[in-house]
Amino acid sequence: MNSRFCLILLLVYYWGLISKAAALESDYFPVLAMEYPPFTTEEHPEGGVLMAELAAKTASYKLLPKPLFMPLLRLQRTLQEGNWCTSFAPPLNEQDYPSVSTSLEQLSFHLYRVQQKAPFQWQELKELKGREVALIRSMEGTRTTQGLLQAGITPIYVNSLAQALKMVTKMRVDYALADKHSYQYYQQQGLLDGRVLEASQQSIFHFESRLWLNPECRYSGQIQAIFSFPAP
Repeated sequence: MNSRFCLILLLVYYWGLISKAAALESDYFPVLAMEYPPFTTEEHPEGGVLMAELAAKTASYKLLPKPLFMPLLRLQRTLQEGNWCTSFAPPLNEQDYPSVSTSLEQLSFHLYRVQQKAPFQWQELKELKGREVALIRSMEGTRTTQGLLQAGITPIYVNSLAQALKMVTKMRVDYALADKHSYQYYQQQGLLDGRVLEASQQSIFHFESRLWLNPECRYSGQIQAIFSFPAP
């Protein structure tokens, strides 16, 4: 793991030590999220490394996140209806909403396949024509999937990244679209049946990790102010 990700894990540990004391006198703001370990997950007592990082950032201001995990369709409907405060999932027309960055900044997504001797690379994506790639359902209709389709690659939509990676280990699809942190997490959790996957040398797309804010939420301005303060 790189140093930035290790720092986030340290924040998780730190937040576990202070959370009980801080919770006694803090106010809470709701945070929408979908299951995406290790970043946002109900499997972690603090809601994942991004939730823990957020809590460590706001705790000294007596403000704590309250994770609200939802399936993708319900989360998207909640964002569209406007009944939300903050979200790790981008709202429609995300450019119209304020947001703050996380320490992860940007995630790079690659194709993952069962490890082979030949290097996993290409000159043009269309060289993979006729292959199938498993990816999470929230990617449906995006520019990324349009690019895959134009290259002759068939997207297979699944409900979780774990399911996508498992389909590769069981040889049900050729590739899975994933980031290295999530792949390492599932590998360490023993969820890939001991199979080693390899990432393509080229990335497929990049995603900037941010927390989006609803201006109508009474905590929005306070959170923006907290993130504007220099780190101690």
